[in-house]
Amino acid sequence: MTYHTDTNKSMGIAIQRDQDDIVLASTLDSDATFTLKNFGKVTSVNYGQYQTPQSNKWISTDGNVTYKKNTDGSYTITVPKYSVVNVSKKTQTPSNNNNGGNSDNSTTTSDTTNNNWNPSSPSTSNGSTGLPNYAKKTHTVVYATKGLYMYKSANFKKSQRIAKFPQAKRTNRPKFLVLGYARANNGALRYKVRSLKNGKVGYITASSKYVSNAYYQTMPKNKHISVISKKGINAYTSASLKHKTAHYKKGTRLTVKRVVKYKLTTRYQLTNGHYISASKTMVIHK
Repeated sequence: MTYHTDTNKSMGIAIQRDQDDIVLASTLDSDATFTLKNFGKVTSVNYGQYQTPQSNKWISTDGNVTYKKNTDGSYTITVPKYSVVNVSKKTQTPSNNNNGGNSDNSTTTSDTTNNNWNPSSPSTSNGSTGLPNYAKKTHTVVYATKGLYMYKSANFKKSQRIAKFPQAKRTNRPKFLVLGYARANNGALRYKVRSLKNGKVGYITASSKYVSNAYYQTMPKNKHISVISKKGINAYTSASLKHKTAHYKKGTRLTVKRVVKYKLTTRYQLTNGHYISASKTMVIHK
């Protein structure tokens, strides 16, 4: 199996769980396009996540995945940024997309999950989802403001630790994609996440003392931000951050016109009309 990605800055991870299933994940700032060769006939491509890194239980979530069969028998699969899909060739797995026939047809798949337990947004005023208001939405990118561990389950035990994320400077704080929620036996809320640093999946604390949004959601009070990234930050003509127009060095003070939501992240539109990332590891309100 081989793959390539859309841009030099995107990253793709492929993990073969068994003879019939391959997990494909896209991280960082763009979609990842995988090309599967010598895999066999694909019967399903599902958007979601395994319950734990060792589990065989797949939990479907909302999302669309486009894939097609090529004339040489290989498959091209595009995984949206910060997303995970499971590609299967199991004959007993029903195919909802009839992709096995025409080699040049693109297909889109979609799956849903129980939103009462794995909601896409925090609790409403009546508490219907059972989540506190500080809980971040699923498919939101968060980062660790203090050192923490990732665990195999929601019940944190030293023997269940998967990875350690030491406290880091703001510009180097580890980022995670929120995939879902879980409660420990003592009732503590946990995030089920995927690390955008190493691709590992597990559980971390949902405490606002340790975890926060990795991207600004609001405008700075005085409409000014400063670049804090050591490498500076690029400006682009659109919120998709394509077509670079300028580069601002660390310490540059910029004036913001508005905040724009873009897929799983946010952007700041500057007063000159250009767009930059609203990542808290790259800019800060001043």
